Amino acid sequence: MSRTTPTSVATRATAFVALALLCSWVPWGLLALTGEEPMAGVGPTVLFALGGLGPGIAALALLWKVEGRAGLAGLGRQLRRWRLGRAGWLLLAPLPVAVLGVSILVAVDRVPLEPSVGATLPLVPLFLLSSVVFGGLEEIGWRGYLQPLLQTRYRAVTAALMVGAVWSLWHAPLFLLEGTGQAATSAASFTLGAFGLSVLFAWVLNHTRGNVLLLILLHAALNGWYAATVQGLAPSAQEAGFGTVTALLAVALALALLARVGGGLGLEDEPGTRTGSG
Repeated sequence: MSRTTPTSVATRATAFVALALLCSWVPWGLLALTGEEPMAGVGPTVLFALGGLGPGIAALALLWKVEGRAGLAGLGRQLRRWRLGRAGWLLLAPLPVAVLGVSILVAVDRVPLEPSVGATLPLVPLFLLSSVVFGGLEEIGWRGYLQPLLQTRYRAVTAALMVGAVWSLWHAPLFLLEGTGQAATSAASFTLGAFGLSVLFAWVLNHTRGNVLLLILLHAALNGWYAATVQGLAPSAQEAGFGTVTALLAVALALALLARVGGGLGLEDEPGTRTGSG
């Protein structure tokens, strides 16, 4: 990363947020004008997917502008870290959280248990793979660029909460589109979950010394396991508060993590310590 000052960090962060919103909200706005659901056909699916690429496009554009080929090469190295090691087990972590979330709703009689695991199991690879495109690639922007940039001037937990706020704002149009996961979730619970997940994801980023590929896969795993669990155990859970329950679980895990590792979230020396390509 080039030398940063408070002004340059603020300028670059603002430019990233503005460009990410522009690149995402324009195709999503066009999708809204069609009146179609996101996966209703080729056109709506393309517009929906293009919107999801907004944070990554913004990150790549600003890295090229500020750091040139060196910045893009640095991000490229993070995206080619195929050896996940023990950190790879994190990709299974969202599964027990999803099961617990559904179990809580069943226990309080909010939803009936309608197991169809046998029918859903073959679809799990599809859930996980599609979630890389429809979710995971956002991480090129959030944890590949914005979190490392903000960590050069702010404590890691502060930077994570700032990313969480932007992450929530970025999703705003999806609450107005029928057929999205956000349309079935309250904005308040989604925002709460975004803050919790931002803290957890920032720790993963720092703990793995900037493994953005792992974050892409983890984001996809979270979306994929959540979808597979709901469909396989209690399809009505999504509308009955699954998002709220899992958001509370994410916040609880984030608070437990903070109690254990502190606000540095895995950084040895911060602020001013670089993690990643941002």
